[in-house]
Amino acid sequence: MKDFDKAELTAVNKGLLEPIWDLLDRGGKRWRPVLGMVFAECYGRNVTDSIEKGKSDNDDVLYACGLTEIVHNGSLMVDDLEDKSLKRRGEPCTYLKYGEDYAVNAGTLMYYSPIFKLEDFISDARKREEIVRVHNSELFNLHFG
Repeated sequence: MKDFDKAELTAVNKGLLEPIWDLLDRGGKRWRPVLGMVFAECYGRNVTDSIEKGKSDNDDVLYACGLTEIVHNGSLMVDDLEDKSLKRRGEPCTYLKYGEDYAVNAGTLMYYSPIFKLEDFISDARKREEIVRVHNSELFNLHFG
């Protein structure tokens, strides 16, 4: 992370964040986060209240739900390049729009960046360790199969 602190932020925004936001802003079904929030509600968490009122005890649920969407979109970005797809959500795939190198780097960043902020949203070290374990296991499965 110390190299990131030295990076020229305009170049980082252009090379990494612009392709990420471009893909995320295109929409999508977003069923993964919704399903996560539904399960949380089934287990007694009041996620609706968190969304309406802002910061609450359920921020961990909202963060975990967002994490799944960011990682999923990163996998789409990389998969489009692997498959040489032409369109994603009605627009040219990220690798066509920004270049293969930017798509690979941005997609990979989307795999791992949510993990760096876990401590800000999940105070329980055991929960964080379990999330990282599941995250790494699922990324392995994604690339293995």
